[in-house]
Amino acid sequence: GWIEGLTIASIILGVLLGGQLVGPNISHWLLSVDVPLLDTGIDTAAEAAIATLIAVYLAAAWFNTRIPHTGVEMRAMPGNPLALLPDFWSCNNRLWRDKLGQISLATTTLFWGAGGNLKFIVLAWAAAALSYNTTQA
Repeated sequence: GWIEGLTIASIILGVLLGGQLVGPNISHWLLSVDVPLLDTGIDTAAEAAIATLIAVYLAAAWFNTRIPHTGVEMRAMPGNPLALLPDFWSCNNRLWRDKLGQISLATTTLFWGAGGNLKFIVLAWAAAALSYNTTQA
């Protein structure tokens, strides 16, 4: 539940953060940050946004190192990725045969499919109907 919830939160917050980082208010502030004795070479809003996202990813990587070990032994992955297909097919079939698995897979598929499409539809609608740019949308 935590993984699913945090994934959804990161997608929603990522869209909001990304739009704001390239917007005039925050990008102006990011570009005004000066590091003494270091020329970062960051001169545009996109470069400042990317540098900020690198810092966010580094923080996320550090948090991932703090995840406790569960004691479950890791299985070695096969060298050939195609060798994973039979196991995937078997697990997928088992989930679709299970009543709770069916509900989980169907709602997840619908959620991500609808959410992915709605994001682009809302952005296009905001541009066409409201004359918003990406940051405003």
